Amino acid sequence: MDISKREPTHESRRSADRSGAYMARFVAKNIVVNDLAKSCLVSLAYVFGYPEPVMVEVKTNEPSEDRKILSLIKDRFDFRPPAIVERLDLRYSKYLPTATYGHFCDPGYSWEKIGML
Repeated sequence: MDISKREPTHESRRSADRSGAYMARFVAKNIVVNDLAKSCLVSLAYVFGYPEPVMVEVKTNEPSEDRKILSLIKDRFDFRPPAIVERLDLRYSKYLPTATYGHFCDPGYSWEKIGML
């Protein structure tokens, strides 16, 4: 995913890519922290002009649980780019810190927060 472009508004395709990457991390991290799986990969695919992702996929260490977790993910999370911008407070991006230290692993970033599912 292209998470290096500086377009904070949800109208841009690149913003959907970056927002989707942040949201996928946010969801996967919360699945693991809430003990629904020991590892989790969330994949999203967007097509310009569609209001929602055309694909939401989850893979965990327990493949037999993937469908159940996918259903939970689709029920609890809104993957539309404007909703992601709102939920993760991406309207005002932190360009310097993310460019300097990376996009992940800083507990101050909204997409690194943990919540109850």
